Amino acid sequence: MHNSKRYILITLLVPLLGIVPRVIKNNFPALSYLLLYYLYICAAFSMFLVIAQFTKRIKNPVSKLIIGYIAGAALLYSVHILFFYATPGLLTFFLNVKNLSFGAVIGVTLFRSLLLLVLTLAVPLLIKKKETVNIPKDTNNANYFSRVSVTFQDKTMLINVSEIAFFYLENGILYICLFTGNRYILNMSLEQLEKKLNPQQFFRANRQFIISAGAITAVKNAENRKLFVITNPETHGHIIISKAKASVFLKWWKK
Repeated sequence: MHNSKRYILITLLVPLLGIVPRVIKNNFPALSYLLLYYLYICAAFSMFLVIAQFTKRIKNPVSKLIIGYIAGAALLYSVHILFFYATPGLLTFFLNVKNLSFGAVIGVTLFRSLLLLVLTLAVPLLIKKKETVNIPKDTNNANYFSRVSVTFQDKTMLINVSEIAFFYLENGILYICLFTGNRYILNMSLEQLEKKLNPQQFFRANRQFIISAGAITAVKNAENRKLFVITNPETHGHIIISKAKASVFLKWWKK
């Protein structure tokens, strides 16, 4: 499932955590109140998710949390104040307080902002698929490609995989780049290709690149603990190794 779909699913499911206790205790005057409460939690949770996206650029994690909390609490408090003057009865139900006052609004807002911040921090853990690379001991598996077939100027050519620096996907087309710098089109998907390459020799860097260990000249640290891979020959675009794959990649490359 794509990340955006997972975000939507989580945004719809997490608010149910606030609905279930009300349903169990039968603590709602009407179903319409329960529906509005659910939409309120969805909106508040979505607000914190959006703020989290904007604070991603902040490198200091403590500053990121503080700014995210303050911004989220300020926005949530603004929403509560609007309800305070427009529909105080509904806000009393939303905040689950007996006596509605500015002090009660501030207290509940600060507590819920903290709770929403914690839930927001947990979202990446729920949507991120663990990226691992299994490197088998047997590198002489007959199922791995030793040569690949390409068509060039009406001719079919067989290229030894040892001559290939990297494979890359561009505009939906898969290309082979040799150590000589020559490039050819390969008629298959990157996923199909990955299964046919010896993982001792090639690494799936990201959605665009599979690189040969012999093509890597240097590795640089990038922001958010990602890695920037430099190859020879050079690539048209940057090869970025995600934070999740970084340690696995370094272990593979240093072997």
